Amino acid sequence: MNSRYTYKEALVATYGLNMARLSKEQKVAVFQAIENQMAAEQGRTPATVISETMPRCTRGYYSHYDEVIALNEVLMDSSVDGGACLVPTVVHEGRHRYQNLCIEGSIQHGNTSEVEAWVRNSKAYVRPEKDFLGYTAQPLEQSAREYSAGRCAAMEAERSLAVANRRDAERAAERDGDRARMPNPAREQRAAAETARIFEAARNRTSAGQNIRTIADDKSLQAGRMQERDWSM
Repeated sequence: MNSRYTYKEALVATYGLNMARLSKEQKVAVFQAIENQMAAEQGRTPATVISETMPRCTRGYYSHYDEVIALNEVLMDSSVDGGACLVPTVVHEGRHRYQNLCIEGSIQHGNTSEVEAWVRNSKAYVRPEKDFLGYTAQPLEQSAREYSAGRCAAMEAERSLAVANRRDAERAAERDGDRARMPNPAREQRAAAETARIFEAARNRTSAGQNIRTIADDKSLQAGRMQERDWSM
């Protein structure tokens, strides 16, 4: 699934209050870029990230049937950080996609006993509205939660670096702009010489045109005089 953002751009977008300045469509594109990166790291195809209205107590879910990660657009609109709090949800739900693909045998997971636990859990999955403690303790949720916590901790370091690089690039651009506006005698002399060259070439072309017109006028005048002499005869 394509995104208008790169992973590094998504890291910068989810820094501080940057997300609060984005539209809902832009926020979804940011989350899609993060899911694309997680999928690449896990050797799987990415899910499609969408937003939909959910109760505030729900952050999102993954549907393996639709291959969709749905995020709560209410939190995108009302959160102070503009929805950046949903980044761990994207990573968590993306891990559920990875688990489902491992259960199907589409991709290989290094720990076969863990996959076997996922298979058993998938056949007796506990819904949070029925037993919240049982929901959080089951292997599928526990594994996804641990993976998300570790990966998001690493993401914080990546985000700090991406933001620092972005600021350095902006400062460098400002310095380049300042240097371009500063007086530069050598550059000004070259510009003046080029202007003089262009002006001289234009003047030469004009002079040449005037000379041609003068010769033509002289010939026309001579022809007229010849006609006058012929008439007088």
